[in-house]
Amino acid sequence: MTSMLLPMAAMVLLTLFIAFYMAKVRFAAIKDGQTTDLSYFKLFQGASTEPENVQKVQRNYHNLLATPVLFYAACAAALALGLADAILLYLAWAYVALRVIHSYVHITSNVVTIRFRIFALSLFVLVAIWIRLVMVGI
Repeated sequence: MTSMLLPMAAMVLLTLFIAFYMAKVRFAAIKDGQTTDLSYFKLFQGASTEPENVQKVQRNYHNLLATPVLFYAACAAALALGLADAILLYLAWAYVALRVIHSYVHITSNVVTIRFRIFALSLFVLVAIWIRLVMVGI
């Protein structure tokens, strides 16, 4: 079911959107004089000199490069092995939707309890994707 490519593409678009948004807020912070010490960017070590809004977007971007790797692997395996079915597709879209909501909360209000609940729910959906994938593959 090649439509499994669509939720994968949506996750890629979310990741790219956050990457470009991160560049936008980072350059704006530099232009506005909120970020003055650029030495932090050489190794990304030590205390960040960036304002909180920039740090939130950066952390969200890094978040999108972590557990979503397991999502991409599951989708690719489902496609390669011909195991994609309607249930996997619905779960994949649920995962993407939760990650979009998580990113929105993370870069706006950043209420940690809400953000954590959304993240935890997305992890449960990711586990369900892998369980379904294994069950269909057996």
